[in-house]
Amino acid sequence: MALTRKDLQELGGMIEGAIRRAVSVGRRAGRNHYKETERRLFRYPELQKNIEEYRADIEDIKREDLGKSKDIMRFSVHGGNATQEDIEEKRQKLIASLESRIAGDLYEIRQIDRALERVRGNEHFPIIEAYYFEKCDTEEVAERYHYSERTVRRHRKNLVNIISDALYGADEAH
Repeated sequence: MALTRKDLQELGGMIEGAIRRAVSVGRRAGRNHYKETERRLFRYPELQKNIEEYRADIEDIKREDLGKSKDIMRFSVHGGNATQEDIEEKRQKLIASLESRIAGDLYEIRQIDRALERVRGNEHFPIIEAYYFEKCDTEEVAERYHYSERTVRRHRKNLVNIISDALYGADEAH
């Protein structure tokens, strides 16, 4: 069956519409990756603090007399007459829970560190540190490094795109 000129035009319009929709979806996905990368960069210092706090909590749990803790006693199967074995089980569960959190945060830190390695040597990397890790706003970063705010935003965007590529793959749209 031969296609008429009108059929070809309609088909071409349908294909063009599908391509436009696919490009739009790709752009939105790229923006989501960009925003997710920024979210992860902002969280990076907090993850490091969490690990320190969790490790301190583990040391406290190791030293605490959990047999006298009302929170721990409440969960005792002996109605408040916890045996040393029950207390040690609870201690180990608390420690295991904190160690699990540490492992998750360490994994996230390693992911971000690997991505940051792609831009650490870049002359504009201090913008990333100041903006995301020190929580400086664009104006403060511009003053610190003697750039215009527009230049700070442009360099930050370029570096975040590189970091995003490292975290999510280079096939995303920017």
